[in-house]
Amino acid sequence: MRTDVKNLYVVVHHRQDPDQRWANSWLDDDRLEAITTTTEIGNLCAEAKAHGESVFVHRCGWEDSLPSVSCSATVIQSAPIDKRTSIVTFAAQQALGTEPPVSPHPGQNYYRA
Repeated sequence: MRTDVKNLYVVVHHRQDPDQRWANSWLDDDRLEAITTTTEIGNLCAEAKAHGESVFVHRCGWEDSLPSVSCSATVIQSAPIDKRTSIVTFAAQQALGTEPPVSPHPGQNYYRA
């Protein structure tokens, strides 16, 4: 584990939000199973996997659901789909439901904290 690098948070829409920019697979409202994402985030997830680090899921608010760090997970695989997109699969999801450390700006799809 690297002590000089902050945790990676991926920012995703609530699974019930009809405005989905990316195809994601959820186990339930809190635990993310897989995401399609940018190559950049795919590479960051691959780095987290290589270093044995968990990735944290920042689920955006939707209707009565406030934004939350819905879970942490380990990366099983990060693979390119094409030059601009990757698919990342997760395991060992732990539901958290904690307050996010950052309020991302519109369009921001990851951060470190």
